[in-house]
Amino acid sequence: MPRAVHVVEGRTRELRELVRARQQLQRKRVALINTIRGYVQQEDHRLPEKFLAGPTWAAKLERLSVSAPLRLIIETFMTSIDALAAAEQRLTMRVQAIQDSRCPLLESIPAIGPLSARVLLSALDDAQRFDDQKAVANDGALAPTIYQSGEVRRVVLQCAHTVVRMKSHGAKPLQQFFARIAR
Repeated sequence: MPRAVHVVEGRTRELRELVRARQQLQRKRVALINTIRGYVQQEDHRLPEKFLAGPTWAAKLERLSVSAPLRLIIETFMTSIDALAAAEQRLTMRVQAIQDSRCPLLESIPAIGPLSARVLLSALDDAQRFDDQKAVANDGALAPTIYQSGEVRRVVLQCAHTVVRMKSHGAKPLQQFFARIAR
C-alpha cells in the first residue's frame, strides 16, 4: 500500500530544506576528510582523531612528516573542507534562528538543544499526520522500516549519547530508560 504524501509548507518546509542542505554539506565535508585520511594512510601514516578539525590543521600539518605531494593534496582539500564547514555553520545559524512555539518544549528535554529540536520538528512537524506512536517511530527511523528519516535517527542517537553522560538530576529518568533498553 503506497504511503500518503504529506505536503509541508511555510516555516516547516523551510526548516526541512535547510536541515537537508546542512546534512548534505556535512556529508561532503566528512567524505573529503575521509579521502584525506585515505591518502595519508597510503604513506603509512595515521592522523589523530581531531587533526583536521578547526583552524589549527595547518600548524599541525607543518609538523607532520609527509611527502610534498601529500602536503599539497591535504592543503588543497582543506580549503574545500573549510569552505564547507563555513557554509554548514551558516545553515546551522539559520536553522537555529527559526522560531516555533514547540521548540522550547523540545529543548526542555535533557540533551536536546536548539539544533536537535529543530531537526526533530522539521521531520515530525504535524502530529496529526501520524496514526499512532508506532507510525512516528517508523517515520523517524526509530524502528526498522522502508520509509525512514535517517536525520532523525542520527539526532536522537546523539541526544541519547549526550544524556547518558549528563550529570544533572533531570537526566536521571532518561538514563534509567536508556539502561533498561541497553539490557
